[in-house]
Amino acid sequence: MDRISNLPDSLQNHIVSFLPLKDAIICSVLSKQWSHVCSSLSNLDFIEIGFRVSRECFKSIVDQILSRHDGSDIRKFCLMVSPFEDEFLSLLHVNTWISFALRHNVQELYMFISSNRPEDLLQAVQPQPQIQFPCAMFTCATLTSLTLVASYKKLKFPPDTRFPVLKKMTLWMISFADEYLTNKFFSDFSCPMLNDLFIRYCKIKNITTLNISFSSLKHFSLYENLSHSYKINLSAPNLLEFVYIGMYPPDIISRTFSSLVSATFKGEGNPYDLDDVSNCPRKILQELRNVETLALLGSFIEFLNRDQYFRSSLPTPYHSLKYLQLGMDAYQNQGHELIFLLRNCPNIQRLSITYHPLKTTCLNMLSLKEYWPCKEFLAGDLLKYLTTVEIQKFQGSRSQLDIVRFLLQSASNLEKMTIIWLDEEHQDLETRTRVFQELLNFTKVSPQVEVLLFTQEGVAYDPKQEQE
Repeated sequence: MDRISNLPDSLQNHIVSFLPLKDAIICSVLSKQWSHVCSSLSNLDFIEIGFRVSRECFKSIVDQILSRHDGSDIRKFCLMVSPFEDEFLSLLHVNTWISFALRHNVQELYMFISSNRPEDLLQAVQPQPQIQFPCAMFTCATLTSLTLVASYKKLKFPPDTRFPVLKKMTLWMISFADEYLTNKFFSDFSCPMLNDLFIRYCKIKNITTLNISFSSLKHFSLYENLSHSYKINLSAPNLLEFVYIGMYPPDIISRTFSSLVSATFKGEGNPYDLDDVSNCPRKILQELRNVETLALLGSFIEFLNRDQYFRSSLPTPYHSLKYLQLGMDAYQNQGHELIFLLRNCPNIQRLSITYHPLKTTCLNMLSLKEYWPCKEFLAGDLLKYLTTVEIQKFQGSRSQLDIVRFLLQSASNLEKMTIIWLDEEHQDLETRTRVFQELLNFTKVSPQVEVLLFTQEGVAYDPKQEQE
């Protein structure tokens, strides 16, 4: 029995609004009673990429659905197309569809101009013409969420942008070239209620200082895949979470990091590619005095390791810090940096270390440093709150073993240490067994600590079985 067809139209429309557009169209075709459902859909997802019919057919389907719309408000409008401007799909068509959504009080707008074609990706590194979306899109009074993905196309921003109720904005692969309009765009003038800002792999050219000023901003993520020469001036007094992923630590001017609860910094570049290491990592840490969760990933620790002034620069300890995540090099001597950080985290409860394997570019540096002998412990039982340690991609190097021994001999209330081994085909069974046995024989100041060894697949290691 078809019980749904007997429901009031309002309930039918509400149910269908949760279906993918393709399924909603099927419903409208199969039954005359359901022929009206597509006319009042509040969620519209038009995805041309991967569409099995021609671009001309895709355009026709979009036009038909929009022409049958009954005039009700649109909650979400998603348009995903490959780079346009051909005989079947042009910017004019795209802007017509966007304008339709704007006229129907759209709340969430997702605009993707993306492609996996090699020729389009090649064009991304070449000069791109500007594209201009409807000016009304930049002054929409109903938008609460805006996502723009543009495959490094240059967007032409109008002189005035104003999103009075926008709460979330995601910008992906967009080119910014005008410093005045860019800084105006990233300010309370444009988005007075913005809470979440995500900038992913955008090109920021001809800009010396990127000003980001939002009084209500709470979450900010900035991902970059190239080195940059501009400074970031961040003003966000209510910021709670900040995530940065890039080649090198950013040059950030901020007096608002003191509000942060969680911070993540990941350096993906090689410190040895630079003649001089900047003081940017040190300046960042000086401002993070109130964080509860801190992640320093990738090569960030090695940038600190190469800064001769780092150890004399940190202010008062991080009394609020409970969880510290570190990315460390398996064959670099970074033990002193670890100790220095832990000295400044008296209330830390959880420590997570992820090693990245030896880089061939660092091979010539190994002979320049001696391994750190584990003779230095934290006086006054400063690690008394540390209960959990997780070490991933463990390879059994001497520096790694020294750090494990140091933690076991310094954390008096440690409950669990989990070590996940980075399986390597060339490593013989005898070497691995020897490392395991050495780990288990380390002195432990905590009577209840449990040391667990796992493979990357989550299989527990038993040294006794290994020997058998």
